[in-house]
Amino acid sequence: KESGFEVTDRINLVVSGDASLKPAFEMFKDFISGETLSASAEWKDGVSGTVIDCEDAKWSIQVAKA
Repeated sequence: KESGFEVTDRINLVVSGDASLKPAFEMFKDFISGETLSASAEWKDGVSGTVIDCEDAKWSIQVAKA
């Protein structure tokens, strides 16, 4: 919403973060893609984007219109 996307827009999602989070992302990648209408979702080390705290770890997420 803050990025100006419509609810029906498809997105490309790139995620990185603490190494301990990668297995969780891989396990739930299809679910995440479905819930966010992602045309693609990938893990890429070193992504700088929106940072989300997850207890003692951090995710970094980039979203672009597909």
